[in-house]
Amino acid sequence: MNLKEYLFYSEMTVKEFAEKADVDKCYLSSVITQNRKPSPRFLRSIARASNNKVTAETIFMPTKLPEGWEEEGGKAA
Repeated sequence: MNLKEYLFYSEMTVKEFAEKADVDKCYLSSVITQNRKPSPRFLRSIARASNNKVTAETIFMPTKLPEGWEEEGGKAA
């Protein structure tokens, strides 16, 4: 599960998750948008706060649409 999926399914904002993971919300946002590369310490914090649902290997995996959703012209129907 990537970080965007985790936030969506957990119904958490970036600010809420940043507080839970004890990381800076601006840094977290920059990592989500892939404008900054996460440090090893940051990755450990994310894994811990997500109960290992988001790991260094999965943090940037492509986002998957839920079953039953189809893409139409590049947008979810």
